Amino acid sequence: GVILYELLAGRRPFDHKDPVDLYTLIRAAKPTPILELNPAAPGPLAAIAHRCLQKSPADRYPTAAAVADDLEAWLCGEAVTATQPPPARA
Repeated sequence: GVILYELLAGRRPFDHKDPVDLYTLIRAAKPTPILELNPAAPGPLAAIAHRCLQKSPADRYPTAAAVADDLEAWLCGEAVTATQPPPARA
C-alpha cells in the first residue's frame, strides 16, 4: 500500500525525521487522499492504495490475493472493490 501510494502521490503517506513522531503519524493520522495530491492519478488505483493503508485490519484487504484481484480487475478495465476515502478536512 505504501509503495502504491508513493507511486501515485509522489510522496510517502507519512514522513518525519523523528522515528517516534513518524510512528505516531502512522498509528493515528490518515494519509492525505492521493487524488488531492495528484488529481491525474487513476481513482481506482488510489482507492486500492488507501484500502491497503487502513488502520483497522478489518477495513483492509483480507489477503494479498484480494489485492491482486483488485489490481487485475483495474488492469482489465473492470470495477474494483475498493472505494475512495473522503476528502481531507482543512
